[in-house]
Amino acid sequence: MDGAEELERTEWHARRLGVRPTVAIRVNPLPADDFFSERSKLGSTPHEAYALLERAAASPHLDLAGLHAHQLCRCTYVEQFAALAERMGDLAAAFATAHGTR
Repeated sequence: MDGAEELERTEWHARRLGVRPTVAIRVNPLPADDFFSERSKLGSTPHEAYALLERAAASPHLDLAGLHAHQLCRCTYVEQFAALAERMGDLAAAFATAHGTR
């Protein structure tokens, strides 16, 4: 899920069809730059993603599986990949701690 609108639409369809899809929240934990703009479809900001995690976890119509992030061509830069992994870990740990879930 990239944002609130997509999450709402998926939840609506799941409720209507009587299914419970497994979802992940896509987050872009890196600051905006020339490649990762604030308006990209590469995920929500960490703050927005946290709110989406809370909503998906509370939904009786969705099964929250975790987080997802893109690195695209930046996977070749070890420092950039390490920063992404660290920030994703921090977000996951903060959510798990606050909600008593893994």
